Amino acid sequence: MLDYGCGDGRLTNAYTDLLPDARVMGADFDPAAPAAMKPEGYLPHEALASRQGTFDALLARHVLEHADQIQIGDHTLTYLRRSIASSPATNILGR
Repeated sequence: MLDYGCGDGRLTNAYTDLLPDARVMGADFDPAAPAAMKPEGYLPHEALASRQGTFDALLARHVLEHADQIQIGDHTLTYLRRSIASSPATNILGR
């Protein structure tokens, strides 16, 4: 599962605790992992392009309301679309 827009990583860590059999990773625009997260559980936004088809689920909480600050656009949606393994749920992102 990819927690896109993980911020300080606290909720990503909570998902990791709640889903011990799942691989949960956080991603955000900062190149370095938040202090609350282990570096191996974090992906900077730029790394998403190389992780096509890696994730089965995507969470993007509190991301779109920051669109003007982070210049979210079609390129971001393309990265997210490609990061998710092909499934019927990917239609949510317009695939």
